[in-house]
Amino acid sequence: MNRPNTSFKCGCWKQCWLFSLLALAAGSLRGWSQYIEDPQPRLNWPRLRYIKFDVEAEQSAQRSSTVAARSENQRLYLSPGLGIGWDSFLYHPDLLYFSILAEPGYSWQASGSPGSLTHNATVLLNGNLNATFLQLKPYATTLFANASHNTHQYDFFNTVTESAQSWGATTGYREGPVPVTIAFERTSRDTSGFSYDSTSDQSTLNLHAQNERRKQNITDLSYQFSDYRSQMNSAGTSFADASSSHYVTLTDTERFTKSTLSSTLLYNRSEADSNSSDDLNTLFDYSVEHTPHLRSFYGYSFSRYATGGSESLQHNAHAGLQHQMYESLTTTLDFHGAAADSRYLGSKLDQTSAGMNASVGYSKRLGHWGRLYLGDSANYDWTDQHSSGPSRLVADESLVLTNFPVRLSQLRVLAISTVLDAATHLVLHENVDYTVIQLGDVWQLQGIVTSANFGHTALVSYTVQPNPSGSYSVFSDQAQARLDLWNGLLGLYSRYSFNENHADSPGFVLENVQEFQAGADFSRRGLRLDASYIERKSSLFNYHSYSLSESYTIRPSSASTIGVDLRQRWSFYPAGGGAINQSYEVTSYDYMLRCDWQPVYGLNWSAEGGLEQQRGNGLDQDLFVARTYLNWIVGRLDIHLGYEYQKQKYTAEQRDRHFVFLRMRRYF
Repeated sequence: MNRPNTSFKCGCWKQCWLFSLLALAAGSLRGWSQYIEDPQPRLNWPRLRYIKFDVEAEQSAQRSSTVAARSENQRLYLSPGLGIGWDSFLYHPDLLYFSILAEPGYSWQASGSPGSLTHNATVLLNGNLNATFLQLKPYATTLFANASHNTHQYDFFNTVTESAQSWGATTGYREGPVPVTIAFERTSRDTSGFSYDSTSDQSTLNLHAQNERRKQNITDLSYQFSDYRSQMNSAGTSFADASSSHYVTLTDTERFTKSTLSSTLLYNRSEADSNSSDDLNTLFDYSVEHTPHLRSFYGYSFSRYATGGSESLQHNAHAGLQHQMYESLTTTLDFHGAAADSRYLGSKLDQTSAGMNASVGYSKRLGHWGRLYLGDSANYDWTDQHSSGPSRLVADESLVLTNFPVRLSQLRVLAISTVLDAATHLVLHENVDYTVIQLGDVWQLQGIVTSANFGHTALVSYTVQPNPSGSYSVFSDQAQARLDLWNGLLGLYSRYSFNENHADSPGFVLENVQEFQAGADFSRRGLRLDASYIERKSSLFNYHSYSLSESYTIRPSSASTIGVDLRQRWSFYPAGGGAINQSYEVTSYDYMLRCDWQPVYGLNWSAEGGLEQQRGNGLDQDLFVARTYLNWIVGRLDIHLGYEYQKQKYTAEQRDRHFVFLRMRRYF
């Protein structure tokens, strides 16, 4: 009998165990490899990136045209410093990654009038810091800090030197049905301008949450708290202001099969040194697409505004139809109504109004050579009001402070209560930020170019003498036409509008207006020309104006650019019309020239100059500015050299300013 070969079986089992152990070891190694982190990059240490040296020199003078008075001011600023960079992480880049560019330095400044200069020396720490915690997590958090000293140009005729510091953080939870982000920032600024110096501190807290659903339905919530404090010194006068505000916005959009519902809630609580206010607004809009060419729309809004001693409530509703025939003809019919209730220091005004609006728009392509646009809109409103008391408050009317007068919408103005910056709610000051032009029952505001708030949106609150109790109706119409030729090369346009008022009481002061405008514009190969004429006839005051603008940009070579911008405007206000006793005219001219040249890589020279002139109505002024900059990179050396001259001439005074700076950096 043959015995079984047990050695073969034992060998097979040993081999099986060996292969099993090897397979298990290999699987274990693969499993462990999922948890072993990749080798981390080597830690970086701080290194010197550059050394720098900044120089600023300034000389300004102010002379009076009425008395023998002159004041001068000089300033010399020297600041050496280092740029130290450090990009690294703590334990792991996904735990904490930070980027630091520190600029430790020293500044020495001599400033004041000649013969009595004041010297100041300060240790500086400019630069920026950004640090991110858990950058791959939905609750990633970022910290930041910045500090800088530089020049800042508000507009062409207004340049300032500004030192700014800010710090803050951003965090939240960015996943789930309602992602939320929270941000806080604290900013301080020290600004030195041509005719003023200012300091400001602002703290802001922002919260934003959003929920997105199917069919692009979305709900959005934002909240902002702002605390703003500033002090400004101008022409020997000092202003200190403080304000805080809470602003909440809640919007919702719901899309159905053939309709859309949009809802908005706005709330603003503002507190300032001079006043505080509450502003609440709700809006609902609903539209239905009945056919591809026909839709209906409905809306309702409610607003409540309250400030010291006054409160106003207003309800508005509208409903309408819009029909579009092909792509060329659109017609709209709208019915609307409103109810308002206003209280101010014992005065009371209740208004109820209703009306309708019809509009038509037509657009047609005329072959390959032009396109025609035609439109007309007519509106009729009837208003019944019950009024008592000597005055009524018009709160927070919005307008932009420019170098052209902008009229207040209401007539029979008694006084302007406050003028606030729309962004910061800080108080703006007459003859510093704006001037007031009174034309009988019509008041206008005009911005002052040298103000830091020039070009900003302002909120004007003012009191008016209300119309008596009774009813009145207003019919208005506006027609417009435009013809574009040769693919937009030449455009011709015109507009005519009027409104007629009818009141049941002779005590009403209402304005009937007819206005006509015609113009043309031309554009080809860097050349842009515009011309327009406006004529306004009113029961209160009349005027007509001509305006022209020309701009041209040319590239004499591939390395250079030259541009010129010219604007002219003539406005004529004849005597009569119920508000103007004698005729006058206002003219304004703007001339601006710019050139840029880069002959070789790393070398750039630019220059620009401008003159703005205005004459008429006691607001004569000449604003002149010329500036030039040279930027030169030589190997690792970066040089920025600049010079600016400003001259401002007014009826009562003249100001001059020379400013030169040199900023050098040597990179490593």
